[in-house]
Amino acid sequence: MLFLKMAQKVYGVVRVMNTLTQGSAVAGLEAGSAVFCKEATEAVQGHYQNCIIAVTNHHVVGEQKQVMLNFHFNQTPFPASVLKVCPQYDLAFLHISTNSPEFKIANYDCVKKKCRKVQLVEGNTIAFEDTDLFAKVTSVGFPLGTAHQTITKGHITARDTFRNNVVLYHDNLINPGNSGGALLHEGKLVGINTAITTQPNTVSVATPFETVKSLLPYIAPQLQHPELTADAFKQLLDMYNVSTPPDHLMQRFEDNECGGLNVDRTPVSFPDWFYEHCYNRPESNHLLQKVLVHLENNPDMIHPLREEGWLKCANHSVNCDVQPTMVQPERIVFNDHFQVSTTIPILDKLTSKYGAEGVVITNAQPHENVQDGQILVGINGRNLDNFGNFMDNGAPYFTAFKYNAGTEVNLHLGTNEGIKTVAYTYNLIKELPRIHAPQLTPFQPQAMIKIGGLTVTQMNAAMAKASYPKYLKAPFNNSVVGVVVQVDPLSPEWNVQKISPGYLLTRVNGAEMTKSIVQSLNGANFLTFETEKNTIIKLV
Repeated sequence: MLFLKMAQKVYGVVRVMNTLTQGSAVAGLEAGSAVFCKEATEAVQGHYQNCIIAVTNHHVVGEQKQVMLNFHFNQTPFPASVLKVCPQYDLAFLHISTNSPEFKIANYDCVKKKCRKVQLVEGNTIAFEDTDLFAKVTSVGFPLGTAHQTITKGHITARDTFRNNVVLYHDNLINPGNSGGALLHEGKLVGINTAITTQPNTVSVATPFETVKSLLPYIAPQLQHPELTADAFKQLLDMYNVSTPPDHLMQRFEDNECGGLNVDRTPVSFPDWFYEHCYNRPESNHLLQKVLVHLENNPDMIHPLREEGWLKCANHSVNCDVQPTMVQPERIVFNDHFQVSTTIPILDKLTSKYGAEGVVITNAQPHENVQDGQILVGINGRNLDNFGNFMDNGAPYFTAFKYNAGTEVNLHLGTNEGIKTVAYTYNLIKELPRIHAPQLTPFQPQAMIKIGGLTVTQMNAAMAKASYPKYLKAPFNNSVVGVVVQVDPLSPEWNVQKISPGYLLTRVNGAEMTKSIVQSLNGANFLTFETEKNTIIKLV
């Protein structure tokens, strides 16, 4: 009798379940994969206690703030909040509390009668090592929405650049649903499976671990509060279901003596109340949200809650229902950087001029201290070939600064006087373009605006990536543009003007919008709706 040995499953690769929305309409259940990342978890240990940080693709989580996960050995779902997203690299970081009752249930071993040991997947950087090409690799994930983890084996077949990012090509069989899953080499994470190409043949594409590693300095929290630890503040924001900034509500809590008085007759502060009644207490989530709503609308309604002893949900009843947080995931967005154009060694003879081949700088950005037409021959003492790759390991030129963001590097430019060295730093963008922050504050939901029979919302990065890619690039990424997400089929806007979902609201009274859509509509006489092929003026 022949016995087939099954591939060993990987504890640290989980399924991601995400109810995607496009505007106000639910688009269906999106399934992907995620990896419990050792290095990412270690990077936030000083901020968040008792947690796991998982890595997945941004397109798996979209604009969602929370998703559900499950292990391969237990289909019981447990929650994860979206900690940070980087649209430019198509990566997202998820925060999983190991103290949550859902995680403990999902991680419980019924045979051994105890919780399983948490196992994180360690990363390894091989993208530019001698072992990268044709290295044996294993893909682990949950393709096609299956609840069962699948494992396929193959080899890295090539290294390339795509949209100014390094990618690894491999011949493992992957499918939709593998996105965000692990590409392993000798048991270590070397890439995040990201996409497949089908023209002319199927090729699997992964984001190398080097790209993930370059973002780790940026996953610490930016939204903080001086009176709450990062862990406590995050738990507050995970339940934040109102639009008033926390500072205002906390002061209102104290001004109205909502928490009662201390022994010295001073009002109990919101942080002190939160630590005593809500911190690390999921049973208090409903209570917390009631307190936040009352603080925003009528703080006097909190006094009866205090007099009743701050009642919590003791079991899973209707009263335990909580509202989704309004806080958007924090974004990691970098400035655009210059491009390069190839040179022809036999004609351009840069080696005889500068002792090295080089490339021509193109598309230099206004914030950069380089110009189109300059010759780039090397970075940090490393020479470039005429395609813009380093001579020592074949890595693209931009890896010198993108994999060391925030660190100053030296660009070596060829001039008539010889080689000139210029300091250069690749940094986070100082002010998020509107495409990445369509809400007015991190605590306000994205508005849905009714215009006749149309429902319009301001375009966000997920919408732009899916259907309007030009709005991801400057100067369009700072435009205020509305997207028609829903149309009443009985409305004249559809029956007469044929305005359908996907049309863009681009102008009010013939001028581009500079304020929010709601503000821009005040005093509107006519609106301009556009597609690539059609423009319609709607009178108001």
